[in-house]
This record gives sequence, structure tokens and C-alpha cells, in this order.
Amino acid sequence: SNFIKSYFLFLEKKPNIIITFHAHPFITLVAIIYKQFFNCKVIADLHSAAYLDYYQFPLKFINRWIWERTDILLIHNKMAFTLFNQKIPGFSKKLFILEDPIPERSNIPKNNVNNSDSLNGVLINRFSKDEPIDIFLRKIKDLEGVNIFITGDFTKTEISQEKLKGPNYELTGFLSDDDYWELLSNANFIIALTTIEYTLLSAGYEAIALEKPLIISGTNTLKNYFNDNVIYFDIFNDDIQILVNKVRADIDSLNKKMKKLKISKTEDWNLKVSMLQKKIDVMS
Repeated sequence: SNFIKSYFLFLEKKPNIIITFHAHPFITLVAIIYKQFFNCKVIADLHSAAYLDYYQFPLKFINRWIWERTDILLIHNKMAFTLFNQKIPGFSKKLFILEDPIPERSNIPKNNVNNSDSLNGVLINRFSKDEPIDIFLRKIKDLEGVNIFITGDFTKTEISQEKLKGPNYELTGFLSDDDYWELLSNANFIIALTTIEYTLLSAGYEAIALEKPLIISGTNTLKNYFNDNVIYFDIFNDDIQILVNKVRADIDSLNKKMKKLKISKTEDWNLKVSMLQKKIDVMS
């Protein structure tokens, strides 16, 4: 099993520091068991599922046992930090807020944005349960002056064949990295949607990386991160035509905002990584 393979990998590599992806607890559990016998530090990178989906009986007790023995708990945003402290007290000194870095790609295709009257937008989608794709397709039914490309593996859902393409949208299916980044690079704007709190969307990071105007769900978590640099979308109440028209009218201003946001978020992330490294050095 992966559990046993991971343990034998640790025995072979003899790491001083183990950083785990922690959604369900079992990957970190392997690291903690290894730590009981060998001198190392364990840093758990907590994803929202760790404290939203997997913090219940019996995994609740396994998680607490693990976290009590973990050296640092990485958490991805301020809202999640606050929730974790309220829901699971006793770990505040171990928590360290570190968002994902802004993606860097040396081979992003040259920006070849469509400059016609009709805009091209990309909804970055993974067909997860928190992404309201059915509502979105209904919302864009009468949308004018825009073409929407919807990424993601639609075979993971039950979308009917006739819904794969419409007069103003197309589901692309799963794309290679090169095709994916080329599609984003050629878009006038990007859309990212979720119906849940405590998560920062990778689609938002990608929009920042490309300095693209972003229409994004207006959760408190996302507002706390993006501030007034993006256009917020309440998918249950807002008219998307109004939002697209706003992108069209303010596109130069929105591009400039995203460029500044990219600089500030990159500087902020580098500073936090430096602080984290110092924290690790003190423990060593």
C-alpha cells in the first residue's frame, strides 16, 4: 500500500524534514510514525478537507493525535486560520498561514488576446462538487458579446452530450498543460467559481500569474485575499451580462490591477517563505 511504500521511502531517504499533503490524515500519519523512531521534523500542509470533511469521528481523534506531534501546521488563508482556531483550539502556536505561490511558467505562450468586439472568457473548472456548473450554464444562456471556454474533465459529471457546446460556450475537456496555458493566455478574462468558504481557488492564482481580469465568487475568503482587484460574482443573484460588460468597459484598469496584485502577492509570499524557513531553522 502507499502507507507502507511511504514509510520505506522515508527509511531509504532519511529526511530531516517531511512536508505532507494533509487532506485525509494517513499520509501525515506515516510521517509521524517515522518521527517517533528517527530524528526529523514534520510539517503538515493542511487542505480544507482536513478540518471540514475529515475532522469527524473517528478520524477526528487520529487527526488530533497527529497534529499534537506535528511541528508546523500550514494553513492556506486567514479565514481558515480563524475557523481552525475556533473549531479546533489548542494548535494556534503551530499554525502558519501560507497561501499557494503565484504560478511561474517560463514557457507561457505569447499573449494573443482577441481584440474584436466579442470577448473570450475561460471558466477554469474541475467539476468538483463546489463548482456550480449547471447554474452557470443556465446563467450564460442569453449572454451576448462573449465566448466562454469551460475547462476540465466533463466525463467526471453527468453533463449530457447536447450541453457540451452552445452558441456562446464550449466545454474543452481535459487539456494538456501547453494547450491549457495557451487558452488562458489568449483569453480576455478568467472566471473562477466556488460555493464554499475557506478555499482559495487555484484558478485565481493563475489569473494573477497571467495578469488577467478575474470574475470570481464573492466568498468572504476570496474577498479577503483579492480585495477590490477583481469582479465578484454571486452566481445565485447576479446578472453575468452586467459583469461581462463591466470587464469590457474597465479591461485596461483591471489588467493594471492584476499586474500590481501579482507583484504584491509574490513579494508577500516570498516574505512568508523566508519567515517559515527561519522558523524551521530554529527547530533544527
